Amino acid sequence: MLETDTKYNYIVRSIYKNNDVDVESEFNFSIDVKVYNKRISGYTIKLNGISSDCVDMSIDGDPIDERFRDFVNPNIARFIKIRYDRDCNIAGNLHSASGTNHILQLCLYLVKLFFPNITHFEFRDSSARKCSDLSIYTVNSNTYFIALFGTTWYEGLYGAYIRDIHNRNLYNKCIERLHDSALKSSMSFEQFAHMFTINVTGQSRLDFEHLKNIYGYSKNFREFFDAIKSAYKYNKRNNEDREKICELLSPWVDDFIKRVILHNEKGIDFFSLDWFIDSDKITKPTILNFEKNKKMVGSGRRVSNGIYMLISSSCHKFD
Repeated sequence: MLETDTKYNYIVRSIYKNNDVDVESEFNFSIDVKVYNKRISGYTIKLNGISSDCVDMSIDGDPIDERFRDFVNPNIARFIKIRYDRDCNIAGNLHSASGTNHILQLCLYLVKLFFPNITHFEFRDSSARKCSDLSIYTVNSNTYFIALFGTTWYEGLYGAYIRDIHNRNLYNKCIERLHDSALKSSMSFEQFAHMFTINVTGQSRLDFEHLKNIYGYSKNFREFFDAIKSAYKYNKRNNEDREKICELLSPWVDDFIKRVILHNEKGIDFFSLDWFIDSDKITKPTILNFEKNKKMVGSGRRVSNGIYMLISSSCHKFD
């Protein structure tokens, strides 16, 4: 029987693609088993590198008090934190876009492997990103990706959705406004520019006139943002192209998406709601090796309820 908190530490070596080039990388992966009154009360899972502040998740165990049993769900893993930093791998050279996706996919997959009972991953989307490593501009990732692609980053990559079906349906209905020609035609460019403080002071004269021209011939806001991507030659493999569009949109796109596209009579902030990712949507990344980190020894040796067997059996090279 487990009597004290126990931590298991591993080194995982994996491969991800950056601009179609295979990049090999190593990470620290840990499972912290929390114990209360000789019962497992929960788990904290971390994936990191030099920095210890990258991907954190939690899973419920037995409730500390039976009165709280209805408030725990051992079949859901919750995101505590997801943060990009070059130091999120052991070498300190993790790429931003592809690397961020990789550390999340890797952690989700390992959680799914160690805890096969997990059916959903739960999170709230408060993600933000700098336009580039050196840029002074920052955008909220959720609204930025909705503008560019019609979905959030998590929706596009992992099929994420709002947990509550009524709020989910309302959100999906709001997103359809991107294709609403009547909504677009009801707002002149002058109104649009005034409402979101788009002017020559905030944008260069060339960019301002370019936006005005694009706005004029676009039938709806989906066409408007697609035309911006085309005009500025958006290329997900070219950092300079991505940075230019990001800096162009950063002063106003968040305000626009929230006030025009996602506005609703209930005043719901969709990104403060609980979102789900189904565990069966998580695909296996390329893992080269997975082994115990001998430099970091856990405080305990035994775990009840088969957890030790599960962890031990997962310490092997992957095919």
